[in-house]
Amino acid sequence: MAYIFVKTLHISCVAISISLFALRGGLQLQSKPWRQWRLLRVAPHLVDTVLLSSALWLAWRSGQYPLEPVHDLYRLLKYFRDSSFENFRPHKIAY
Repeated sequence: MAYIFVKTLHISCVAISISLFALRGGLQLQSKPWRQWRLLRVAPHLVDTVLLSSALWLAWRSGQYPLEPVHDLYRLLKYFRDSSFENFRPHKIAY
């Protein structure tokens, strides 16, 4: 139950963060003095802190540790490394 709540909180924070960014950008393009509004100066920091905290909690809860090698990512990178140059032949430049 807690996992679903934190995941919903995380996704909501993503939406709020993007919305605040777009709002501040739009106000800036219209040359409105948005920096005088305390909410638009403080809210992004609070939202991004909750966003980062929930991301770390979700990573911890799901067992994804950033310092340990991720097996699936390793296999994917190995696949691209092995197959990307398989049929690669440099073109000869005619002078």
